[in-house]
Amino acid sequence: MYAAGVRVGLARGFGEQEVPLSERFFAGGSTTIRGFEQNSVGPVGADREPRGGEAMFVVNNELRFPLVSVFDGVGFADIGKRVSRC
Repeated sequence: MYAAGVRVGLARGFGEQEVPLSERFFAGGSTTIRGFEQNSVGPVGADREPRGGEAMFVVNNELRFPLVSVFDGVGFADIGKRVSRC
């Protein structure tokens, strides 16, 4: 079985305000771009913490196949980009 998903996110602050950290987009980890640590895709601040971005684009593709009995296998390819205003 083939499964795919696409996610796009855009955010912008009012006037000259920045988007608050709690409202920014983070990528990496099991729910976005698998194979990377949680929130690790994209730039980080001087304190080595993820800064989040104002836009995100993620495409997930996977092929699920039966292995043995109740066990299934999955091959996947994820691509994505998180954009942060510099």
